[in-house]
Amino acid sequence: MIFYFIFALMTSMYVNPAQKDLAPKKPRYPKTAILSTVLLPELIAIVQDYLLPECYWKKLSTSAIISDHQFNHDCTQIITHHGESTDVYDIQSDEKLNSIEFDFEDLPRRQLHPDGTLWRVNDGILSTYDRISKQFQKLLLSGQERKFHSIKLSQHGTYAGIQRDGGFDIIVTRTKKILNSINIPNPSSIRSFCFSADESVCAFEDDRATVALYNLTKNEKKPHQILKGHEDDISSIMFSKDNARVLTSSWDHTVRLWDSKTGTIIQTYHHPDWVCNAQFGPAEAWIVSGGIDGYMRFFDTQSGSLLSEYFQRDSSARFGKLALSDNGTTVAARDCGSIHYFLNPITYLQRLAAQQSSLEIAKTTGRQKKRKREKEEN
Repeated sequence: MIFYFIFALMTSMYVNPAQKDLAPKKPRYPKTAILSTVLLPELIAIVQDYLLPECYWKKLSTSAIISDHQFNHDCTQIITHHGESTDVYDIQSDEKLNSIEFDFEDLPRRQLHPDGTLWRVNDGILSTYDRISKQFQKLLLSGQERKFHSIKLSQHGTYAGIQRDGGFDIIVTRTKKILNSINIPNPSSIRSFCFSADESVCAFEDDRATVALYNLTKNEKKPHQILKGHEDDISSIMFSKDNARVLTSSWDHTVRLWDSKTGTIIQTYHHPDWVCNAQFGPAEAWIVSGGIDGYMRFFDTQSGSLLSEYFQRDSSARFGKLALSDNGTTVAARDCGSIHYFLNPITYLQRLAAQQSSLEIAKTTGRQKKRKREKEEN
C-alpha cells in the first residue's frame, strides 16, 4: 500500500519531457489538488486499514473435500460436512471442537438441527444421529416406502424438506410426521430448495430454470406462484425476511431479485460466469454472491450496482455455497477443502462507502478550485 502511495504521488507530478515546452507555467495540478485527489484518499485507506483490523479474510483448511457447511445457532461455530465426518470448528480460533465420524459417503447429504441432532440422507434412507448410542436411526415415515435424495432444514428447525422419488415431503421435525407431500412431474430437476425465515413458505426449482412457491400453512399441493426468467439451472434460493422478495442465483451468470406476489423481476445482478450462491445481507440493503470464477461480489440491492468484489487468487478455487451468519458478522464460502471467512462485512462496506464519499468530495473540491483558478487567470 505504501509503495502504491509513493508511486501515485510521483506519477501525478510527472511531466512528459516531449511536452515540456507546451506545459503551462503553473502546474496542471497544484499541491492542494494533489493532496485532495490523490494523497487524501490513500491516507484514509491506510489509516482505516490499521484502525479496522477486524475486517479481513481468513481461510480454514481441512483434510477432506467439504460437501456442505452451516453456522450454529449463535454464529460462533461453523459445521462442515465431509465424506467421512461432520466437524464443528470455532470461527475465531479455527479449533476443531467436535467431530462425528462414520463410514464414507460419496455425496453426503446432512443438516445439523439447532437442537444438535444430525439429520442425514444416505443411500435413499432418511435417518437421525443418536448421540447416546452414536448410531444413525432410520426414520419410518407413514405412507408408502420412499427413496430420499437430499434434505434441507428450515431456519429454526421446525421443518425438514426431503427430496424423494416423484416429489418433495415436508416433515415436522418434532413429531417426525409428514406435513405435506408434493408430487412434481420432474423431481430430478430439483437442485435448490429453501424455507422462508418465518417457515411459512417454501420454494424449490420446480422445473429447469423455474422456481415454485408453496404455502406451508395451507398445505398447498400446487404452487401459488411461479418465478420464470432464468435461462439456466437455479443454484440457490432465498426469501427476504418479510417474504415479499425472493433472491435466486443461476448458472446463466445472473442473480435475480423477484417480487414474490407478482412473480416479476425487480433487479438483476450480473456475473461473468456461473453463479453458485447468493444471500441477502442482514438489513437486505446489499447481497453477496459467489461464482465459479473464484469471485465473491457485493451488490447494492436496490440499484444493482457492484459495491466490491473479492478474488480468490488460487487458480483452483471455486466458490460454492455461501453462508451468511444471522448476525451479519461473517460470510463463509466453501471451496473444495477450505472455508473462506470474510469477517464483519457490514463494517467493511460502511468503510468502503465512506472512502468513496471522501474521494468524490475531494474530486469535486479539486474541480471547483480548478474552475475558479481558470476564471481568475482569464
